[in-house]
Amino acid sequence: MTDPSQSPPSQWFGEWMRSEKFWHEVATRTLAGIFAGAVLAGLGALAVVFSNPLNPDISRVALLVLMTVSLFVGISSAIGSVFNIVHQKKEGLPIEGHVRALVLFLIAAITAVLAITLALVELND
Repeated sequence: MTDPSQSPPSQWFGEWMRSEKFWHEVATRTLAGIFAGAVLAGLGALAVVFSNPLNPDISRVALLVLMTVSLFVGISSAIGSVFNIVHQKKEGLPIEGHVRALVLFLIAAITAVLAITLALVELND
């Protein structure tokens, strides 16, 4: 790929479309936006639970949203850690930190799901 500053502006779009770095940036920013939206949805669900503690129907829905978000965040973080481990291993770099992060993400997701499940059971009683 040629440097965009050396090619005419009419060719920049085509160069971007063929660039692997461009698509890497697009994917990274898209996933970051989805991840941030999921975290905000989880915080919103938590706010609903705390603002309506006496309405079990609203609390159930909010807790289900929170469980879904917790699973999404935990699993996507774990998948990211797996990709980091594979990349580090290919490069011959240490993977211990990534393995610890993977385990922590999985434990956090499982703990969140269990806590929310217990809260839902309490609401049903």
